[in-house]
Amino acid sequence: MFQDYVLLEWGCEDQEFAVRTLKNGTFTETEAGWLSELEKLTASPPEDLRAARIQTNLAMLYFCHQRYDLSELYFERALASCIRVAGVNSPQTAEYLNNLAGLYYAQ
Repeated sequence: MFQDYVLLEWGCEDQEFAVRTLKNGTFTETEAGWLSELEKLTASPPEDLRAARIQTNLAMLYFCHQRYDLSELYFERALASCIRVAGVNSPQTAEYLNNLAGLYYAQ
């Protein structure tokens, strides 16, 4: 299942929670969990890419539920974070850019 791959690929502090709630179809709980994880990272150093990973998870969650406007917003935020941390020529940045391109392609 695409959702399983996405959430396991990018990871977070509580992957099992995210996968379980998404499998059970509880979008609201999954969304709240990711937003809560993102909020916890507000005090993290700017060079920490965990926030970008969680933003990507949110983007994928919204993508799976065809909420493309929110998906785009979080993909763009994740990409901007990665560029700021890893630089524009980083392989990680290419991954984040590819995610955004995948959204545009799917639309």
